[in-house]
Amino acid sequence: MNRILLPNYFKRIGLIFFLIGFLPSFARGFIDGFTGQYNPDDVLPYGIDVILKSISYIGITFYFLAKEKVFDELFQQLRSDAIHTTFVISAMVMTIVSIGQIKVKWSVDWVIMLQMATFLIIFYFKKKSVLPTED
Repeated sequence: MNRILLPNYFKRIGLIFFLIGFLPSFARGFIDGFTGQYNPDDVLPYGIDVILKSISYIGITFYFLAKEKVFDELFQQLRSDAIHTTFVISAMVMTIVSIGQIKVKWSVDWVIMLQMATFLIIFYFKKKSVLPTED
């Protein structure tokens, strides 16, 4: 099966894009939480905020799709396992939310970002568990 994976240097590009898009949004949320007031146009106008979110999503997607420096069958299996585990966790959370009739205010972009973050965390720990440690 052919998978579309970007070269390894896209990890750095993706991280830079993510930080460019994430930091202004984080700063706005921090300021709103600190002051106790919410005004979305205080720091960034709506159009700029949408552009920064898009840059952040593109960055996390680049990071998500970038190959490892050494990409062999083991890493393909770890990546597949992490995707599978992320899907199962997402399905369980959505089932619990719908069965429990829990009211959540998640937008689609937050769900996708949470899934990508969950994948990256799971993949990181799976890699750590099989790679030899330096002692």
